[in-house]
Amino acid sequence: MCILFAARNKTQSGGKEDDLAIDPALTALFRAQPRQFMKNNLLAVRGFGINEQLLDANLKATKRPTFPAMPDSLAPDASDRSEKNYAISQPVIMAGGIERNTQFNPLTNGKTSLQLNSLVIKPLAQGQPPQDMFSMYFLPYADNMSYTMQLDSSPNSPRFFCTEAINGCTFQVAGTMDKPVVTHANVQGMDLTQDVKAQFLEFFLEPARVGATRRANSVIAARLQRFSPSSRAVVDPASVVQYGDAATQSFDAAVLRAIGRSGGVETFTRTVNGVRTTFEANTILTEMNGRPLDPTGGEVAVIGFNPSGRRWLFIWSMYLPVKITTLYYRVGGSPGGGGRTLVDTVVLYDFLPLVSGRFLWPDWQAGTPYSIRNGHLGV
Repeated sequence: MCILFAARNKTQSGGKEDDLAIDPALTALFRAQPRQFMKNNLLAVRGFGINEQLLDANLKATKRPTFPAMPDSLAPDASDRSEKNYAISQPVIMAGGIERNTQFNPLTNGKTSLQLNSLVIKPLAQGQPPQDMFSMYFLPYADNMSYTMQLDSSPNSPRFFCTEAINGCTFQVAGTMDKPVVTHANVQGMDLTQDVKAQFLEFFLEPARVGATRRANSVIAARLQRFSPSSRAVVDPASVVQYGDAATQSFDAAVLRAIGRSGGVETFTRTVNGVRTTFEANTILTEMNGRPLDPTGGEVAVIGFNPSGRRWLFIWSMYLPVKITTLYYRVGGSPGGGGRTLVDTVVLYDFLPLVSGRFLWPDWQAGTPYSIRNGHLGV
């Protein structure tokens, strides 16, 4: 069987699509040291949307395979989501390469302190990656669905993995270090509480986790999700990484690094025409389109790599595109006067790195015997 993909690897720029060129130097840096690349660079994943169907050998559409429902992870309602928990029997192998992302150039004119780079996923050409690209496992995404597949460590298997960009979904990795099982689950629904959304995600994730961890002995699964497990979760809380919490904790420091001060109001004094004058700087951070900013709504990239050919490691990063509007007021007007007078408005666009190259799995803090942070795996 083969999955029907709908290409979505072009960036939007002022209503036009820009098909960017793979940068061989950046691609080589990423392949050589993926974690260091993610610590030093902003990375977005640009993958593929997918079709609901599979094709058999006769090119006839067939229903996707599904996991059985788990007694401890029942769907919270009677929707058809139970029919959208898909196991991909043949791992999806695509081509990957690094591009300089111009998605935000119409707003920024390229004037940001940090360059956004994209890990772009493209089809193989006759079984081989295009020039300057490399083979990698790719786990797709779709609304209200879950996709699970197993990676390998055989001599001819890819040494890299990624899933589509995450900004509300959940990613899970479980199983053995040489053949981990990866899942990307999504739940839509503005009228659902976070607890119900978490229950749906657990309904999607539990079958894959339980099946994989039974074979993995002491290596505990890890989940990367925006909010906490549901009130009825059975998963070990230590294995859940909440990227929303991580973003909130690092947000103020990230703003300070980007613009030299925190958001909000800052008061300072300058000498103007020989007179000491007080000013206020009111800094407002929003999304690049001016909408209210949610620090937990940044974009997450999850990368897996298998440098030794024997055990997989997973890392993640998160960034936030922001519009920075600073309103400068003179306080007191003329000497001895009162009130506030707007004297200048400065608008900047930039990116806030919230998490950079953080290990996800395996993780000794989640109970595994492997201490990546202490270098026991040679990275």
